[in-house]
Amino acid sequence: MRDSEPTCVRSSGELWTILRSSLRQPSHIQTEPPHVQTELERHWERLRQGLNFYQAPSSSSAGKVLHSSSSSLSDSDQPMDVYALRVSKALGLEQQQSVHMLQCYLREDYRGIQGSLQTLLQDERESRVLLLNVCDYYHRERISLLRCVLLLLTYFHDDRHPHRTAFSDCIARLEKHLAVSYHSQLEKLIRAEAPTAETHGDFMTERQASRWFLQCLREQSLLLEILFLYYTHFEMSSSDLLSFTKMFQEVGFGLRQTNRHLVDGSMDSVLEHIGQLCALILVEGMDVDFLQQCVLEGNTERHHFSKDHEVMGKMDRLLLALGDVPHHGPVLLAWLLLRHTLQPDESGPVVRVMGNASLRLGVFGYLSAMLRSLSVSGANSTANAAKMCVYGLLSFAIASFEEETLGDQQDLLDAACQVLSAPGLPDQFWETRTGAAGLGTVLNGAVGMFPHNLGPLLQLLTALLSNQATAKRVYAFLDKMSSYTEVYKHMPNDVTSRDNETLWRRRTPRFLFPLGLGQTDLMSQGQTNLRMPQGVSGQVQVRPGDQAFVVHWNFSYSSWTLFTCEFEMLLRAEPSSTDEMFHSERVKAILDLVQKMILNADRTVADGLSPLILRVSTLLQRMMSFINPPLDAIASCVNCLAVSASGMPGIVWSGLDCAGFLPFASGPVVSERCVSAEGMKAGKYGDLLLLEMSRGEYPVTVAFLRLVHALVKSEPGSAAVHCRLIPSVLLVLNNMLPVYHRWRYSTLGDRERVGCLILELIHAVLSLTLELPPEDEAGAATLRSVCVHTLDNGQSGVAVVDIMAEGEDAIHAGQSEGSVQTPIQTVKLAISVTDNVMRLKPPPPPSDTMMMSPLQRALTQHRGCHGENPITVLARCVSVSTSKHDEPELPLLAVQLLTRLAAATPVSLHACLDSQAAAIRHAFLARLRSATEDLRLKVAILEFLSVAVETQPGLAELFVDLEVKGGDRERGSDRPIRKEAEEFILGESSCLRVVLDLIRCEAPPCPPPLRRAAMAFLLALWRDRSDSAISALRATDTFWDNLSTPLFATLPSTDAPEPCVLEICASVLKIIGLEVHYGSGGGSLDRSLKDVLRRFSGGRRYGHWSQCVKSLVLRSAVAQQQTEEEEGLTLRSLVSAWGFLLGVAAAHPDVMHLTDDSVRLTLFMDILDGTKAALTTAPLGLNGTSSNMALHSTLGSSSMALGSTLGSSSMALGSTLGSSSMALGSTLASSSMALGSTLGSSSMALGSTQGSSSMVLGSTLASSSMALASTLGSSSMAQGSTLCSTLGSSSMALASSMASLLLALLEQWRGVVAPAAPDVLCSLSLVAESVLQAEHPSTDGTKAKIFSALVAVLQTQWRGLHGGHISRLPRWLMLLLPRVCETVKCEAIALTDRTRRLQSDGSDMESDALPHNLQEACVPALHLLRELCSADEEEEEEDGEWLSVMRKQQLLPSLLCALELSLVSTRNVEFSEAALQLLLMLARSSQQGAAAVAGAAITQSICLPLLNVYDVCNATVAPRWTAVYQLCTCLMESLLRTLRYGFVKQALDFVGVHREGVLRCLSAVRTLPSLDTLDEADRTLAFLLQLCGFHEEWQFHLPGLLGDVQQSLCSLCQTCTYVLQSKTALRRYRRVRNGPPSPPQTTSEARGLHPFNIKDRAFRTRLATDSVSYRPLREPPEGPQGPSSGVPGPCLKEAAERGEVEQKLLKILSKTLSALQHFTPDCVRLLSDRCRPDPARFRSMFVPTFTASPLNPDVPPSFGTLVSTVSVALALLGDLEKKPAEPRSSFLLGGDLEKTAAELRSLLVLTTEQSVSLLISQALGCLRHPGGSSHRDPGGSSSSSPVDKRRLKQELTSEMTTLLSDLNRHFCRTAASHPPSPAGGAAVPSSEIVVQLVQSFIALLVQSQTDG
Repeated sequence: MRDSEPTCVRSSGELWTILRSSLRQPSHIQTEPPHVQTELERHWERLRQGLNFYQAPSSSSAGKVLHSSSSSLSDSDQPMDVYALRVSKALGLEQQQSVHMLQCYLREDYRGIQGSLQTLLQDERESRVLLLNVCDYYHRERISLLRCVLLLLTYFHDDRHPHRTAFSDCIARLEKHLAVSYHSQLEKLIRAEAPTAETHGDFMTERQASRWFLQCLREQSLLLEILFLYYTHFEMSSSDLLSFTKMFQEVGFGLRQTNRHLVDGSMDSVLEHIGQLCALILVEGMDVDFLQQCVLEGNTERHHFSKDHEVMGKMDRLLLALGDVPHHGPVLLAWLLLRHTLQPDESGPVVRVMGNASLRLGVFGYLSAMLRSLSVSGANSTANAAKMCVYGLLSFAIASFEEETLGDQQDLLDAACQVLSAPGLPDQFWETRTGAAGLGTVLNGAVGMFPHNLGPLLQLLTALLSNQATAKRVYAFLDKMSSYTEVYKHMPNDVTSRDNETLWRRRTPRFLFPLGLGQTDLMSQGQTNLRMPQGVSGQVQVRPGDQAFVVHWNFSYSSWTLFTCEFEMLLRAEPSSTDEMFHSERVKAILDLVQKMILNADRTVADGLSPLILRVSTLLQRMMSFINPPLDAIASCVNCLAVSASGMPGIVWSGLDCAGFLPFASGPVVSERCVSAEGMKAGKYGDLLLLEMSRGEYPVTVAFLRLVHALVKSEPGSAAVHCRLIPSVLLVLNNMLPVYHRWRYSTLGDRERVGCLILELIHAVLSLTLELPPEDEAGAATLRSVCVHTLDNGQSGVAVVDIMAEGEDAIHAGQSEGSVQTPIQTVKLAISVTDNVMRLKPPPPPSDTMMMSPLQRALTQHRGCHGENPITVLARCVSVSTSKHDEPELPLLAVQLLTRLAAATPVSLHACLDSQAAAIRHAFLARLRSATEDLRLKVAILEFLSVAVETQPGLAELFVDLEVKGGDRERGSDRPIRKEAEEFILGESSCLRVVLDLIRCEAPPCPPPLRRAAMAFLLALWRDRSDSAISALRATDTFWDNLSTPLFATLPSTDAPEPCVLEICASVLKIIGLEVHYGSGGGSLDRSLKDVLRRFSGGRRYGHWSQCVKSLVLRSAVAQQQTEEEEGLTLRSLVSAWGFLLGVAAAHPDVMHLTDDSVRLTLFMDILDGTKAALTTAPLGLNGTSSNMALHSTLGSSSMALGSTLGSSSMALGSTLGSSSMALGSTLASSSMALGSTLGSSSMALGSTQGSSSMVLGSTLASSSMALASTLGSSSMAQGSTLCSTLGSSSMALASSMASLLLALLEQWRGVVAPAAPDVLCSLSLVAESVLQAEHPSTDGTKAKIFSALVAVLQTQWRGLHGGHISRLPRWLMLLLPRVCETVKCEAIALTDRTRRLQSDGSDMESDALPHNLQEACVPALHLLRELCSADEEEEEEDGEWLSVMRKQQLLPSLLCALELSLVSTRNVEFSEAALQLLLMLARSSQQGAAAVAGAAITQSICLPLLNVYDVCNATVAPRWTAVYQLCTCLMESLLRTLRYGFVKQALDFVGVHREGVLRCLSAVRTLPSLDTLDEADRTLAFLLQLCGFHEEWQFHLPGLLGDVQQSLCSLCQTCTYVLQSKTALRRYRRVRNGPPSPPQTTSEARGLHPFNIKDRAFRTRLATDSVSYRPLREPPEGPQGPSSGVPGPCLKEAAERGEVEQKLLKILSKTLSALQHFTPDCVRLLSDRCRPDPARFRSMFVPTFTASPLNPDVPPSFGTLVSTVSVALALLGDLEKKPAEPRSSFLLGGDLEKTAAELRSLLVLTTEQSVSLLISQALGCLRHPGGSSHRDPGGSSSSSPVDKRRLKQELTSEMTTLLSDLNRHFCRTAASHPPSPAGGAAVPSSEIVVQLVQSFIALLVQSQTDG
């Protein structure tokens, strides 16, 4: 399509949207004054011409279109131009304008698919439908143009309007042309002939002609409104008045239209409106207001009609012919007033005729009805102008004529009340009432009949109530009445008369109300009555009709007292009498006045009304008992209570309880039973509802709904009040909402009003804040939860969906009936209610995530009168142009609900949209592209797309609309054909094109909220790893430049930055971080992104953003509670994004150009300062300030001294802590996945997970239920910081985010932070102290992070101190020890209590029930306590301070109690691990520490409870409990090794209880090959090795177990030897390690926190018990290696894995042999003494044979097994000694080769010596035993033949000779180059000793054979 005329292609609807949006504050589109001024200038010609802008077709224009079509280069333009000619003929519109109109329609209102438009034009049926839609759009365009002019006329003089200047300038230019032009347009429309098929083609059917005429009438109506408003501001000339009169007379004031044959019932309201506007224009043209002003000034000649007698004569002749239509009445009345005033002598007959005609037409009743209909139609400007016009007419008429001559007084009163509802008129009336004529006369007349006739005065005063000032005037007016009117049929006896009976005087006093006997007693009880004293005189008038006496007593009284008496009269009325109805009518008028008084009055006036309000509920109860209840009066009572609920809720509730009006419940309400309304009673309202349904009128129902709504809002935080409203709300939900549309209604519009009030009530309930049930009903349901449950699971929710699904039809029906506001409001409420229910409904259980509630099913099923899906209806609400309904909130609410459904409903929205999906996509994108669309709607659409990317892949693919580069689209489809191609481009209908335009930097700038939503959508793509969309974006030119622009800009103000700007920057940081992470090192990054990163680093933006984040955090810390929640969320998002980017930069420093250590240290220190500021605040007092400063100076000097002492040793600590350090190093490496090189999944966003992803102690960060409130006592550190209890939740969340970031970067940049470790430790200590003092419930997570950071820095600092030969840590650091101990104790107690409660509830015993909510602060505190105790113990020569602190705090009993309960219940695995690690450290620290642990009954706490971990079958937590078991084993081993005989009994108890576990662990090496099995066996062997030192005690107490263990050890020796010599067996271990899928990870494992990761690396050496220590080999990186390695990468990795398994097996084998040596005599003694072994202590453990396959697992272990062990060890030693050119052993792949080789050589030599010694000892024992070999096979048989001894000697001689040869060959070859070296500090037997033992044994064997 071509844009030849830019002015024409802009639609009138766009201008109308801009002008209309300027009325809303704040506006959500571009409505700045310059922009509005520009738009008015652009459309000025259109505004000036009006409807004449749309011209008729012409041949020249058609020729231009055809010429343009033939010369067009695009094939798609030609069919469109041809179709535009068809549109031109159908609409009667000029051809070029038709082309532009079609362009605007396709851009703004077309719902179809752009790609199929050509196909649609070729289909006659579809093109006809399109033509109808274009016709409707054209009609809306014309209406929008007229509305713009009407809006300008409405507000061009309003000083409060923001664009008054622009409007005024535009009207000033239009003033000269507007009246004439629009007058001519009106005449043209009136005289226009209806189109026919001959003139407009076959499109113009009879139905289309009727629609054309309806449009013509609407345009006439708008033109008349424009002219009326114009003449309210500008004077109408006499000639114009005459012209309008002639024109209106010809058309019969709209009733005699040229095309009246087309009039049907749907046009009656429009025709009536036209007639009313015609009358108003003529009345306004006569300028009655100015005429009255001239009369008051006595100068009538100023009026412009006073000298134009010719026109007046013509007007007389025209108006005298009127009088047959009600519209003529106001015109005749106005003209007779003008004639009577200007020509009083000549106008007598004319005035009389016109006056009679106007009265005959019911002029005042007509005026009342006209004003009422104008107010209902919603045209406020026209209605207000009409009221002002009629106000002048009424005032002048009443002032000119006697009131009695103006016809029915009630009609006059109704008209006056309607007029006084105009804004400002009540105040004007009260200002000019005194002595004024006009409406003041009406008020005086009503006062003259008061209180005999209450209605007129109360009706008039009710209309005069508009604000507090008028309420005070009305109250004062009624409080001081001076006349009391009564009517008598006969003269009473207690009065005297004089002056011809025109003056009466009372002879006796009288009570005015017959309230019964005992008036004085009643008055004493507070029931006042009016008493007329003696001597009161009254003027008497005789009523003409019935000759009754009307007496006006001169008596002062208060009407409010009179109203109270009227109430009492109704309460005392005789049942079933006519008095009931009489008093009910009087009371209703009083209640209506009281209701409006309460709405407008202040507190002082409302207190004066309290006597009346107190009686309202009694009146309600009385009237409900009538046989024929007065529904209107009852409704007035209920309305009065409703408006009183906000100010006097207690009075209202007590009255309602007494009256029994509201529904009630017979028992407690349970959410599960609320759907059936079981136990609910409808109350007396239920009876009234049945009566209303029979009558078809529902005043009480409307009042009831308003009352319940008011009660809901009266006390929003009162749960007790809300519980009392549950029956009422359930009645509405179950008995009204599903069926109200089927009730019978006698008044049009009542159905819509009832439905709207029902939904307003439900919306108010759902909008309540979270309330708690009353204390005495803790299990009761709340009002909101009951409402949510009922809507989600009952028919009421389905009814809401039906309203929403039929919303468009209801709106169209409302348009046809003339009122569309109520249907639109109902649909909006239905959408909002559904959205709130979906938001508030509780999440389903995990097993029912795919189950849908009735509400969800209703949302996804086809409903409505057309059988459409509600989701499709919602989407179409967005696609429909808002200019149709003037309701921008409707599409906004629809998009918000779609967003909610996309995230919460397990249904594909794409499938629900069905065939309309592509068309709806086009509509959504059109809204995003529109320059005049509501900004909120654009943001909501982008948020909807962001959610769809994550939860609705089909819908996301639809909107992203990618095409394969070079691919074609399927014929007739909007989807591209996917080929075998990897490169994608953006389709024509891709939403990414719009998003790219939004982030582009060129002018005009994109509003920040919209740009924020666009960035969030892009971030969703990167989180979801939508590779196709991302690749298409990368291929876009300048994408990375446009995206990164916010990062290079300067924030507007760091003091108060705009949240949108911060969120934009946060999204950009995350996108860049994810892109670099996905690039895995930068090799696949785009060149433009690399340039951006280079500029970011070169421009010092790292430092800039670090300072920005720091300053923002500091500002938030200072503001604290003044920080808004939204601002806090934004700041946390920015901190999260900044931390994420730094984590990526730490993992890829070269790519991110962040390699400068000084820059990284600066960034880290900024984060530390921000964390410190967020968690500490300066004390407010002087003492606190000085002490805080002193402490800072002390800490600073300590840190400086510490740093200077450290020297270079502290600087060398950056890379690693060594293998002997605490497990934190490896855990930190794995736990910072969110920020390190292993960033994890693509959806990682630091904002949501950073708070827990950086936990470093193998524990899941959750929340603890116990806050620590203890103080540090006399410690000087107590003054270091102020408590954080004043921090809000937002500030604490920010502090938690900063702590997470600090913790993660601490591991990533440990080498950078090491030089500043003292300063870091100082700051962290202050932060820790502040956190420990905090009482905020959300500080537990922050405590965990700060504790973890302290542990990490302590390790770095402590190891660095000892490396630098510094003997002590700073004393102030140890002041944390008591506080940490107290924290651990309190958390352990809380954990115990919570675990017991869960255990009593019977929850799952196998699930770790408390990893996320109660172990959060406890586990890190345990690790911090361990580090502090470890440092203290290593510094002190004697007992450390920790021991005394623990004893004082009584920590160990509480800790062991919690540990025991955790083991029994198999819960709290992380706590169990941490507690056992602390106990293990204490046991290893010193003799006193071990004694303290043992003295705390450690065995009783863990021995028997540990049996429960065997039964854990959950695959997720079972490995972690296995680690707990291993820790317990290590703890027993350490205690036994330290305490020796003092712990033997407990150790034997432990091994006896866990006999099966010990044996199973040893046998699992063969049956369950895996690395975990080897680790468990290693730890078990360490314990058994210590216990074997006490084999005599073991033999005495547990002989059976000892034998089983010996047999298992022998089998284990055989298994290890077999695996070491078998490559196939070794491969099984590697396959088990790498092959099977791992079980589902828990939350902590997903973050890299496997339960035993704490110990796997750093604890392995500390848990080792033999004399040989080694460093586990690290996995070498894949890929090319150094020049010394000739092995490919994968092969090298496989060899390294095999080497790790071999090392573990060797260690197990060495420990096994060491344990077995305890059960056999010393071979050296046996060789030297040649004595016989003690038969009681000696037992043969190996079969004395040398079988063919000694390593076969199915063969019992034998001497051959030990020989094979020596052979395997020698073979491995041979591999170690190979030349460099030869292939090296797998042992030496990776790590420090020389150190590893030395350690392994020592271990292999030790294994050789142990095997040889054990073989010699066992052989000598068999040979020297008296009975020969004493070995017993499993069958129990024995062998003791001398022949066996000789054969055994021969075999031993042969094997040992061969073994000696092997030993000599190996040791002689390697002795010179590799002398033996000790490993682990213990002397290793040399090769000579081994050889000598073998030689001695051989010599002994030879000698024994010779002797034998």
